[in-house]
Amino acid sequence: MVKFDSATVVQQKLRAEFGINTPGLTCIKDTFERFCETGTVEDRERSGRPSSISEETIDKVSDALKDKPQSSVRSVATDCSIPPTATHRIMTEYLALKPYKA
Repeated sequence: MVKFDSATVVQQKLRAEFGINTPGLTCIKDTFERFCETGTVEDRERSGRPSSISEETIDKVSDALKDKPQSSVRSVATDCSIPPTATHRIMTEYLALKPYKA
């Protein structure tokens, strides 16, 4: 953006190069500001409580699914005594599964 002086010019160059699916002006400006502040375009760390999913919990869910591979999120959560949201997160993020609700 330093080279082109404005987000509009950057957006026009991106559209010429990549077509219509380009970021908006606000996104371009925010990304440039984040790069100037931090030296990278990666997301900033967010505040909040960290995830409390342990290896033991992941193993519980994995074992429950080995016994009954076609189980729903709700039934696995009940079997493992953990919340359904945590069960869903484990199944999608840690076990690379695509669970269904029921």
